[in-house]
Amino acid sequence: MFEHPPAGVMKFEVGIMETHPVDLEGTLYRLLVSQLQAWLDYERRQSGKPNVSSEAYGYLLLAVEEMEKLEYFVSNPEYTIFYHPDLEPRNILIEDGKISTILDWDDVLALPPVLTRKPIAWLWDFNDEYQEPDLPDGYDGDTDFFPVDRYAKGNGKLSDEDQRLKEYSEQQMVEKLGLTMQCYMDEVYGRGRWSRRLWRFAKEGFSDGEQYKRFLAFKREWEAEVARVPDAE
Repeated sequence: MFEHPPAGVMKFEVGIMETHPVDLEGTLYRLLVSQLQAWLDYERRQSGKPNVSSEAYGYLLLAVEEMEKLEYFVSNPEYTIFYHPDLEPRNILIEDGKISTILDWDDVLALPPVLTRKPIAWLWDFNDEYQEPDLPDGYDGDTDFFPVDRYAKGNGKLSDEDQRLKEYSEQQMVEKLGLTMQCYMDEVYGRGRWSRRLWRFAKEGFSDGEQYKRFLAFKREWEAEVARVPDAE
């Protein structure tokens, strides 16, 4: 990852052959609202009447407002990060014990830091087949859709060796990023996880039925999250 000054205005795709300018010098809240509203406007232009997708975008916009009110946007971006969204073993070449080449730079983006903090779970929980019986509906390798307690100590998911590898990698990330462990864990497994789940809908829209399954899971889990937060009323 490389840090650099705010990227200013760039464009994300909305629908087919349309782009929407995004001001990355603003807040994460503004970024999400702007992009989701662009998708909602696109759906309304295309269909001329409410449909499943437009209703979903409406719900996600309300979720953004709830997250802003509950202070779930953990930090405002003072800079953006050059982020490779598919940094997994298949795209990393090793030579003489060191990383020699990173492949597949097609979808690299400059993003606010919290949107780049997805758990690097393939280090300690690699599964390239997505065939576990307890995986979330619509799961496609996006670890932000795992239950938050998947890697909790003592739940039996990780071996002792995998648990040590997880803790070591997290400590290394904390040191390299200059964060406290509490801040890092909040961005990776806590409030930051909700920002990234929202961002995926804002970036990709509803391109297929699997994405809508992920939306239904998000809706169900977010409503449960709000219900347990003391200040949600």
